[in-house]
Amino acid sequence: MTPKELIINFLYLAFLVLLVGGAILFFIQGNRFSEFAIFLRSAWPIAFLLAVLAFKLQLTNNEKKRGESNGMDLRTLNLTFADKMKAELVVFACPLSILLVAALSDTGVDALDIIQALVVLAIVYAWHKYLWLRAR
Repeated sequence: MTPKELIINFLYLAFLVLLVGGAILFFIQGNRFSEFAIFLRSAWPIAFLLAVLAFKLQLTNNEKKRGESNGMDLRTLNLTFADKMKAELVVFACPLSILLVAALSDTGVDALDIIQALVVLAIVYAWHKYLWLRAR
């Protein structure tokens, strides 16, 4: 491991220790066991998505190692404007999917759903712009 990787791994570990320690202090010292139970019931989708993300990052890292061992230069990615159009479709489909799920629910679309959709749009659009501005 390089020194940079060691520092990053240490920072990840320190963040994890601070996060778990802070959560323990918050819930135990503050006598908030009912909030902790609610948090645990609602945290499983987040944990599931984080586990899927970790699995996907491992697959991507394995793909990178395979490519480097075959002599492929993985620093260059060739995309067409059709790919850019597909990416823009995904950018605007993300908030629409949030609004669609809300519209199909019993309560319908409310202000919080609109705010969530706008936040998702801003994040995904900013990421899309960042990637395509780097291409120039």
